[in-house]
Order: sequence, then C-alpha cells, then structure tokens
Amino acid sequence: MNDRLAILRWERNEIPSERKSPIRTGSLIVFEGVDGVGKTTLAEKVANLLTPQIRYVSRRQAAAISSDSGRLMESLAGVLWRSGVGVEMPLQFWVHLQAAWFAAHREKLIRPLCEEGCNVLVDGWIFKHMAGLLLQGYDMPTLRAIFEDRYPPDHVVLLRRSLELLQGLRDSPSSFELGLRARRMIASETSSHEIRTQVGDHLDAFARQLGWTVFDIRSDESPHASAERLALVVQHLIGREAPAPSSDEIGGRSSG
Repeated sequence: MNDRLAILRWERNEIPSERKSPIRTGSLIVFEGVDGVGKTTLAEKVANLLTPQIRYVSRRQAAAISSDSGRLMESLAGVLWRSGVGVEMPLQFWVHLQAAWFAAHREKLIRPLCEEGCNVLVDGWIFKHMAGLLLQGYDMPTLRAIFEDRYPPDHVVLLRRSLELLQGLRDSPSSFELGLRARRMIASETSSHEIRTQVGDHLDAFARQLGWTVFDIRSDESPHASAERLALVVQHLIGREAPAPSSDEIGGRSSG
C-alpha cells in the first residue's frame, strides 16, 4: 500500500460529516464504494425490496426536464457523461463540474424529497471522487472546500468486495474512477487494480473516521441475496420496526 495512504491522519472535521438537518423529515442513505462494487445494482434491488419505505434516486438523475433547473442539469449531464473521454480539458475543469453536479443534485432532487418525508437511497456520493482526487495530489482541506456538503447523508454504507473479485471487473478504470477525467494517472503505469486498491484504502479510512456501516459482499451469493441482507441493514438505519441484523446476517460491521 502507498506509504502516504498508510500514514494518513485526518481530523474528523476535514471530511464532510453526517449531520442531521433540523428540517429534514426523511433519511438520506448513501451507498459508497469503488467502481464496479455494485452500488447501482444493489441500490435498485434494495429500493425494490423496501418499497414504499425507500425511494431510489440515481446519482446521475436530473431534476424534472420541464423545469429550468432540469434542463440545465441535463446539459451538465451531457458534458459530464456523454462528451467522451477524449475531451482534453484541465483536471480542475472536470473536478469543479462534478462538484456543481452534486450541488444541483442535492438541492433540486435530494433535499425536496427528504423534506417531503421520503427516505432516499442514492448509489454514490462525493466520497469516491474525493478518494480518487487524493491520489491526484489534492489535499483534504481543498477537497472539502470544493465539495462543500451543506446537505450531507444521514447514513453511509460502504460496499466492499474481495480484491480478487474486483480485479476481474474491468481492464481499465472508468473515466470517473479517479475523481473524474484524471487522465494523468489513467495514462500512467498504474493498473486499474492498484487504483481500486488505493481508492478503497481511502474509503476505508473515511469509514473509520466517520463511523460508516461497512457491508462486505460475499463471493458465494447472488446479487439478490446480497440485496436481501443489505435491505436489513438499510431498514435498521432508517429506524423501522425491524430488529438490528446480526453481524453474521450483515456480513460486515459498523466502523467506529
């Protein structure tokens, strides 16, 4: 493991924290993890299992297209995800563009739903991007300023798979694995496996600092079986009647 990663010592207030908004009535739950771990697949399945208790919102979902904000978000999404990885722009351009997307996504989709009383589940947040950007030379105070989170999640669940399973998922990292369009490292000798390992190390550090729930995905179970176990975790987090699942049922732990 990178020596710099091994000696990271972050103060708790350097990482956007989980703070309950006084006007929020619904809970915001976020699945985090490296690329390919299954955030979207599991979020969709868990939401289906827990309907109507949970509403799934994709991290790439724009506001209603009939609104001005929706049309603007559609344009922004087009630049972020449909412009092609060959577009040559400075890393700072893509970083701030991603921060703008998250700000709009929170204010125009997440906040209104939570304030209406919905429990919202999102398949990703700012943390993976921050972890990737730490590998690009950014520091935590800078990232905290860029990705200032005025509406942080109530609960974060870090999804993890074995490194062996992740190693076979993709020959090269996606253009977003390193905090969006980090072409310098993608073009380097750093392998996708090494990148995932280092991003995962940072996410593990975030989990320890912030007390996230950690959910380990078993290699011998189907996505549906994983979703059923994970649904127990989410149901407990939002304070429903279900008893807290045991560590054997969860297959993970709560970091603290």
